[in-house]
Amino acid sequence: MCKENRFANSHLDHVFDEPTSTGKHYCINSTSLRFIPKEELRRYSYVACERLFE
Repeated sequence: MCKENRFANSHLDHVFDEPTSTGKHYCINSTSLRFIPKEELRRYSYVACERLFE
């Protein structure tokens, strides 16, 4: 299974059914991630995530 990007005709990850402890194996394309410093969370409207850094 992969998640298609409806605008760019690309995908960000794959989920494989494999014999693991969870029954799934997840693989994500690291270039699809955007790292935002915790000091800039409000600037990018991630206020709800601030509590994760307390």
